Amino acid sequence: MPLARETKIYKTFMVSISLTIIAVLSGIFFITPIRTRQLIDEENVLRARTLFNGIILTRKWNANYGGVYVEKKKGDKSNPYLTGPDIKTTEGKVYTRKNPALMTREISEYAEKEGLFKFHLTSLNLLNPANKPDDFETRALSLFEKGIKEASHTEKKNGITYFRYMAPLYIEKECLQCHSSQGYRLGEVRGGISITFDIENIRSKLETNTIYAIIFGLLSTS
Repeated sequence: MPLARETKIYKTFMVSISLTIIAVLSGIFFITPIRTRQLIDEENVLRARTLFNGIILTRKWNANYGGVYVEKKKGDKSNPYLTGPDIKTTEGKVYTRKNPALMTREISEYAEKEGLFKFHLTSLNLLNPANKPDDFETRALSLFEKGIKEASHTEKKNGITYFRYMAPLYIEKECLQCHSSQGYRLGEVRGGISITFDIENIRSKLETNTIYAIIFGLLSTS
């Protein structure tokens, strides 16, 4: 009888250990993909913030000089939203003014052509109708009016997954050169810049790894 009791206790102990190991392994297999996804999302936000801050610094540099003049070449159009955007030298060369908004749009076009990322300057109170916000940007701009500092999400378009991020632009002293007529005051939200970049490759790999983890997790419990 004592031997049978010890054998029963030993079996119970081994079963408990086995179940504990299975539970731990299952937890690892199921939690790891979730945590990995969270880390990737955090990295995407960090990347977007870095891009946004770079754009803001470039815009501030431009605004501090009251816009930057570049030689107007064949096919170049003057900014219709500026008063007297062109100047002509005594040698007959024409220079046109690039304000922060126009510079932002042109840099975005260069970045998009290179397949890097794209960003969009927009507002709920537009000067240029071409800067009209899309659904994501409209929702984000509404949140900024309520004090939210940033917005982000992922979306699928034409079979490709994109990460989208947006943060607000505030009225500063230099901004009033172009926006004073719209009734803005210093410190108010005047719009925002959205940033979009392709994350299809990393998302595809993450989904594949998640499937493998679930399979291994199920096998470990069987």
